[in-house]
Amino acid sequence: MIGIFFAFTAGVFIAMQNVCNTNINKFVGTWETTSIAHLVGLLFSLLMLLFFGNRNFAPLAGINKLYLFGGVFGALIVYTVVKSISLSSVALTMSILVVTQLIISALIDHFGLFGMEQVTLNPTKIVGSIIMIAGVIVFQLK
Repeated sequence: MIGIFFAFTAGVFIAMQNVCNTNINKFVGTWETTSIAHLVGLLFSLLMLLFFGNRNFAPLAGINKLYLFGGVFGALIVYTVVKSISLSSVALTMSILVVTQLIISALIDHFGLFGMEQVTLNPTKIVGSIIMIAGVIVFQLK
């Protein structure tokens, strides 16, 4: 149940972040917006680390260095979401984003990519994905 709460909270934060970043983008460029978002995020993260973190980075030496690209993906996410919202709308961007995340996540689970536990893709998940895609299409009808 707590996992659902955190997922819901993340969804709220993602929507709010995207609106904030898109509004910043109206005044500066998209890469400037991306840099500002990550700089402020870094400062906040360092503050949280100072007060709540265990500050143990030694285990990083043993991880697959590919996983460090998460920060690059974060920057690309901010950039592409800001561009998408600027060219379409918050609702369309978030709808496509959620459906894409679901499909890619299901494939990552199914194949056990990036060291994740393998979770078999079944017909129910495929039908659910198709229904979500249909939902995005219906949501956009005028």
